[in-house]
Amino acid sequence: MRTLLHQSDCFVLSSKVETFGVVLIEAMSCGLPVLSTKCGGPESIVTGPDLGLLCDQDELSNALHQIAKAAFNKDRIRNYVMEHFSSGSIASQLKAIYFEIRK
Repeated sequence: MRTLLHQSDCFVLSSKVETFGVVLIEAMSCGLPVLSTKCGGPESIVTGPDLGLLCDQDELSNALHQIAKAAFNKDRIRNYVMEHFSSGSIASQLKAIYFEIRK
């Protein structure tokens, strides 16, 4: 799958319901901007226009045209994923929660 992602210009997720969206993080870790429907989980991942686009299900076609015309910084996208979703980042977040609860 990584080879296909590296050959792609963007990643599109058209789910009606998505609780988290690991596949978005996988695509973004390859530097891809993502286009996703607003379906639950993606809203907590695609947090700014420099990472990709979120749209309603009926706006997917127009959003695809928008993302095809836009310029994205692949390094910025990858760095965002590493800062927020890497194993080290998640471990630090969980550790902070644990220590806050212990107080």
